[in-house]
Amino acid sequence: MASVFSDHGEEFVQDLVINSGKTFQIGLYADVDGPDGGTIGTTNDITDSSDIADITTEPSGGSYARQSDTASGFTASLDGSSNVTISGTTQTFDVSDSPEEVNAYFVIVPYTSNLVSSDGSETDHLMATGYLDQKYDLSQFDTTVDLDPAELTLN
Repeated sequence: MASVFSDHGEEFVQDLVINSGKTFQIGLYADVDGPDGGTIGTTNDITDSSDIADITTEPSGGSYARQSDTASGFTASLDGSSNVTISGTTQTFDVSDSPEEVNAYFVIVPYTSNLVSSDGSETDHLMATGYLDQKYDLSQFDTTVDLDPAELTLN
């Protein structure tokens, strides 16, 4: 048998995460593989080894800010392919002075990496990324945009 992370193991780990009470941040960016990624001028290509510094297409503008949330009260469900999906809360981003296009989101968690980075102390790290339901041209929004980006699927 190959080394696998079983479906039950995925559910267990995700259940620990979504009920941990930990605070995390959510941000927006443009991803080359996201919806209409080929029509966005500048995009990122985030991989398993990427961290926060690799996201360079986060919206500009003084009003935009990453949003904080707490991992509690999230729901987990199975999708049509028996993948566990975590659904979060709607986030409001002030994009009133951000002219970029975005099609993806990222999640940042603070923790001490003992293996990958050997931080030595709690540091913010990229936990996950995902795609929004479509590409959003932020210049079309006068004030804020409400998105439900925190839906993560572990295959």
